[in-house]
Amino acid sequence: MSREQVLEELTKILNQILDRTDVVLEKSTKAKDIDGWDSLNHAIFISDIQKHFNIKFKLLEVLNLKNVGNICDLVIERIQKN
Repeated sequence: MSREQVLEELTKILNQILDRTDVVLEKSTKAKDIDGWDSLNHAIFISDIQKHFNIKFKLLEVLNLKNVGNICDLVIERIQKN
């Protein structure tokens, strides 16, 4: 799966969580850049990503995520290990 495909899937997941259709994620997007992306929605987002891609993250990995690009990289890394 390409980075662009993962980014597209992440965008769909976050839009569903936030009950929006206008969020467009980029590699450099951070939670503070999106209205409604608070700590609770972030936890839901991480959980939904793991369910969607059938992968698991370690807590330390999640704590080190700084932007959407980091999330994409981690998703791709996990997919490749499966």
